Amino acid sequence: MKRLYIIRHAKSSWQDISLRDIERPLNKRGKNDGPLMARVLHNKGYLIEHIILSPSQRTKDTAAYFKKEFEIPDTRIHFEEGLYHGYSGDFENIIYGLPDEINNVALFGHNPGITFIANSCIGRPISNVPTTGVVVLDADIEQWVDFSFEKAIMENFLFPKQYK
Repeated sequence: MKRLYIIRHAKSSWQDISLRDIERPLNKRGKNDGPLMARVLHNKGYLIEHIILSPSQRTKDTAAYFKKEFEIPDTRIHFEEGLYHGYSGDFENIIYGLPDEINNVALFGHNPGITFIANSCIGRPISNVPTTGVVVLDADIEQWVDFSFEKAIMENFLFPKQYK
């Protein structure tokens, strides 16, 4: 069994309009929601062994909270350009290359790709994965190369407003 956490970055700031999109940091709400959702997952007994993220500042900032909460070493954190505009095919190509000894992986990215992926899975449809939303997917596979969003089961869908 393999488990994926598809996580949308926390709420970002639009305050400094001189920043490029990829450079935007988290705003106050994002800085609160990031650690909240990392704690929620940890307290529910979920396990994250590896993090793969878009190179945007807001995904880096969001993933840092999960890295700390789950005590993930730097060697288990990787940046992937394909997650910045990430379509489901981009996510799948990254997933296919994961080492099979890792069973629990968090992918941090952006909408609309995250919501599209959530709706590709067998389970309840989601109109929008909000910022810092987490889609937990289970796949009955032994090797990541056999992964498919269409065959994955949505085990849970968590987001900050559920916990405030």
